[in-house]
Amino acid sequence: SDTFLPTYNGVGVAAGRTRPKMRKDGKAELQHYVPQVLLRLHANDPSAKKGSQQVWCFDKQTGKVFPANIRGVLSGTRFYEIEVDGQRLSLEEPLSKLEGILSPILIRLVRDQKLHALTKEDRFTIASFCAVQLLRTQGFRDQIKDLNECVAEGLRKRGIDPSEVSNFKMLSDEEIKAFSMD
Repeated sequence: SDTFLPTYNGVGVAAGRTRPKMRKDGKAELQHYVPQVLLRLHANDPSAKKGSQQVWCFDKQTGKVFPANIRGVLSGTRFYEIEVDGQRLSLEEPLSKLEGILSPILIRLVRDQKLHALTKEDRFTIASFCAVQLLRTQGFRDQIKDLNECVAEGLRKRGIDPSEVSNFKMLSDEEIKAFSMD
């Protein structure tokens, strides 16, 4: 079994894992909100074999710094999956496709260090990826939750019960997850 080290916001790092855990439906159990294509650019040993690459991690709760395999960091269990009308939906596949298109562009950009060599299509791909990346993280979900709680608190301070406001509701973690994937 995998050993999980505590990391920021309760998301675990799989210690020593070299292969992603797969479910019976073929989908990855751990889904990265910081894509491995980006993590590989920061690997401790860029020449390391794919699957054994590591990055340095900082645990904000303990203040400890440690190396971890990129396959197990900055990810969450079924992070991009939601259930809608009894059906499980996932963004993992379309995100993986976008990362597959982006990867050779980033590799070329890092290797050649020439922004002017990027084509219009390359720039569009990078811009699209950046826009998606802003919305795919735990931090974005935390911002939605904080905003929702701040609005509720603001209503309460004004003597208004949030549950009585017709166009407002407290969002569950699952609803926040769904909102971030919409």
